[in-house]
Amino acid sequence: MINRNRGSGTRVLIDNRLHQLAEELGVGFDKICSELDGYDTEARTHSAVAAAVKLNRVDVGIGIRSVAESNGQKFIHLADEEYDFIMQRSFVESKIGTDLLNVLCSDEFNSCLPPGITSYKRTGEFVDFD
Repeated sequence: MINRNRGSGTRVLIDNRLHQLAEELGVGFDKICSELDGYDTEARTHSAVAAAVKLNRVDVGIGIRSVAESNGQKFIHLADEEYDFIMQRSFVESKIGTDLLNVLCSDEFNSCLPPGITSYKRTGEFVDFD
């Protein structure tokens, strides 16, 4: 396998799933990881994962559908991912910020999303970090 780099969302998904598997099997997380050939081999991008598979350097890697499909590779859905927009409050309150959020919330934009992609919903939730 080829893994994603530490700190990436994909790596968090992989590690969470491996922690669950370790618990189900009653073994340590480190034991599971040590038995996975390539667990410690990291790729910084989804494209790098797809390239390693395409060039037959590895049998498998975890990435995103669009990159797999653009490389003519088989894709098996594992999980949906949720993303947050991180913006300065001043941007959100600006004309361009308001326009961006209106587009993302529009029926027209959401009707263009590929199947399986959940439409954007504006929550209006602000989290301030000081």
